[in-house]
Amino acid sequence: NRIESNRIESNRMHPRSIYRDQPPDFEELAEACPSLKKHLVARVGARDGDRGRGSTIDFRREEAVEELTKCLLRRNFGVAWERPPGSLIPPVPNRLNYILWLKDLLASTATAASQGGERKKNNNVVGIDIGTGGSLIYALIGAAECGWEFLATDVTCFSLEWAE
Repeated sequence: NRIESNRIESNRMHPRSIYRDQPPDFEELAEACPSLKKHLVARVGARDGDRGRGSTIDFRREEAVEELTKCLLRRNFGVAWERPPGSLIPPVPNRLNYILWLKDLLASTATAASQGGERKKNNNVVGIDIGTGGSLIYALIGAAECGWEFLATDVTCFSLEWAE
């Protein structure tokens, strides 16, 4: 059942994710990011009046998914992103999910203040992204969403040069 499947996927998203209850409206996104328009395809079973839900992209087409990623990062995080040739395309909602869960984990382990047992907020988070690849996706979203800094490592010079 497609409706049940969408509800289950939504339940896997972090409660504060901007994608949890409202997945991207591809038509609206294409208005903000015109380069996505050529990748829009009609949604199977869409009816007139399905506001913004009459279109999707063909997720089997690499160039469509890459453009979607660029548009989501630009619109939702203010990040200009280019993919290194031959690399994987990171799914933005999933990567945001990881960052938000990590933020919660860090908040739950914050040290207690010396007076009154209040919890201190650590604003000086520095993450280490081991195997960042050229996409640098965790560092980009972590910096944009949480204001964190990152040390990114990788075994290939190509990925590190691209990430810079």
